[in-house]
Amino acid sequence: MKYIILLQLILINPPFSVGQGAMPVTIKFTNSKKISERYSVYNSDGKTKHGPYTSYFIPSDDEFMLIKKGVLKLDDFTKQKGNYINGKKDGEWANFSSPRT
Repeated sequence: MKYIILLQLILINPPFSVGQGAMPVTIKFTNSKKISERYSVYNSDGKTKHGPYTSYFIPSDDEFMLIKKGVLKLDDFTKQKGNYINGKKDGEWANFSSPRT
């Protein structure tokens, strides 16, 4: 009987014991539909970065059309890439000096 109750607690409890959630944020260049940054922030305060972070070079209008068509990838325009833990940079960060097109 103990094992049945223990098994039920293990199977039922995980959905209710989820850690603090993070919501994705996408920042665009001023007066443009082109993506500048992507990262996640904690739901609780809406400003503490947590998780993967990527910033991008601004593509030209022609390159932007090719991205929308799927010919080019947005990842080819990565400027900086890394990870945040509780609002602080963590691990290795990659910085690129120009787009990879």
